[in-house]
Amino acid sequence: MAYAWPGNIRELENVIDRALILSTGSTLNVDEMLGTAARGPAAGQLALERLNDVQRAHIRRVLEACDWKIDGKGHAAERLGLNPSTLRSWMERLGITRPTRRV
Repeated sequence: MAYAWPGNIRELENVIDRALILSTGSTLNVDEMLGTAARGPAAGQLALERLNDVQRAHIRRVLEACDWKIDGKGHAAERLGLNPSTLRSWMERLGITRPTRRV
């Protein structure tokens, strides 16, 4: 609470999300992310792009494990804890598309 955050709340949320994804162990460490984001908007954008890369890779891994089935018991949306329409929105936002099958 004592930290003077230079960005908006969305940037702060992204830094915290990224820290949750990248942290190992039981303690959340955001020092590195705060140092990156505190250098200015360009650094904050870089942190957001890295977060998007991590999210994209994770969603793709889950989709591949589910044979690209989004909806239904045990499929990607359920495994990710998302509503199927939310997962589809994230896929669109992150540019995730199912690879074409070769015959």
